[in-house]
Amino acid sequence: ENKLKIRVFKERLRYAITSIPSPLAFFGYVYSFSTFLAGPAFEYSDYVSVIDGSAFAKKGGKKGGKEGGAPSSLLAALWRLLQGVLCLALHLVGSAKFSLGNVLSKEVLAMPFFERWLFTLIALFFCRMKYYFAWKVAEGSCVVAGFGFEGYTEDGSVKGWNGISNMDILGFETATNTAEASKAWNKGTQKWLQRYVYFRNSESLLITYFVSAFWHGFYPG
Repeated sequence: ENKLKIRVFKERLRYAITSIPSPLAFFGYVYSFSTFLAGPAFEYSDYVSVIDGSAFAKKGGKKGGKEGGAPSSLLAALWRLLQGVLCLALHLVGSAKFSLGNVLSKEVLAMPFFERWLFTLIALFFCRMKYYFAWKVAEGSCVVAGFGFEGYTEDGSVKGWNGISNMDILGFETATNTAEASKAWNKGTQKWLQRYVYFRNSESLLITYFVSAFWHGFYPG
């Protein structure tokens, strides 16, 4: 627990805004095309470091990439696009047979309890695919724009582009408890709540869940 606190406090220091942003920088961050509709949310300091190019600088101030710019993120972005398209296909095909809207239909309610329960689980699975599609495509648009860069290894090679990963699909689908599932689902929001709400309010889950509920809105769906 103490190690987690130390890590979170270091993250706060890293993400701290030390000067008031210009109107252009502020509104550019708030209305960033790559995150405007479906996220993923990331810190203002990460946004600025990509815009000014400092996120891609190597040790000693040397610029990264083949020509001194950002390393190529094309393959990482295409991989997310592929995941998104696959999830969309699963949603369209699966929801045609197992629609969540049919859970309370006469046909489903007439099924034995176990069959009705199984139908609901399958319908929920295919319903989640549309969210995975939106998040993965949004992640891809962020990556192709240069966001999510994780830096360089000691030998100067690229670590990866998972800095703004918002959804661990496999981690969520195979989670064995609520804690594992919550860490894999909407990771950007979960980290933000942990960093700025949970540890700033005496580790109160009540306050954290209240802020999360207020943030998401009071209507289901």
